[in-house]
Amino acid sequence: MLLLTAFDAGGRTARQRRCSGTEVEIFHARDTTRARTCATTCAAKALAIVELALPAMRQSPPEHQAKLQACLLAIATADRCLSVFEWSLLAIVRHQLLPPDERARTVYRICRSFAPLRVELVSLLGIFCRASGMDPDRQQKALNAALSSLALAPAPLPKRLDLNALHHAILACGPLIPTRKRELLAACCECAAHDGHVSASEAQALRAVATMLDCPIPPLAKWPSSAV
Repeated sequence: MLLLTAFDAGGRTARQRRCSGTEVEIFHARDTTRARTCATTCAAKALAIVELALPAMRQSPPEHQAKLQACLLAIATADRCLSVFEWSLLAIVRHQLLPPDERARTVYRICRSFAPLRVELVSLLGIFCRASGMDPDRQQKALNAALSSLALAPAPLPKRLDLNALHHAILACGPLIPTRKRELLAACCECAAHDGHVSASEAQALRAVATMLDCPIPPLAKWPSSAV
């Protein structure tokens, strides 16, 4: 929780919040510079550290896990704006703390084709195009190229970056067979890297998608330097 707190504190004034009965101190005003420095470091390293901490999190009682997730959500949404980084962290923690039986539900639902998921795939790939910061024409070209790699027809780019749509699209893609999941993740990577640059937030979002699909990708250290 300290990692997200430090990241969140970078651009804020000093204050305290209460979430799930636990008082979380952000930073005092005199620590603003230190907070920003810590925030920059945490933004690039937080997900890797969270992954190391997840085994211990899974051993904690369910009520503690629920309080932790409630605190993380309260901190992330305190400014009424959920960033791609914050979404990535929350998505990974939530998925990894799901009960084994809930995580295994998609085993009994198998999907071998992308065709039934076309709407969800447009949302998923389109969000990575939107997050890239490219001009609209390049975003549309990146989306069409990614859809073509999945043997799908071109589609209009989503009008906005919707993280709720991203979450639901990933869940819908859960029943895909492993081969199709790898192809989908490769298409997501192509969208993120279409402009020759993969930011830390984009790379971390890709890791969150891979985690939720149970389809690993290389660690950040193996990505281009722009993504680290």
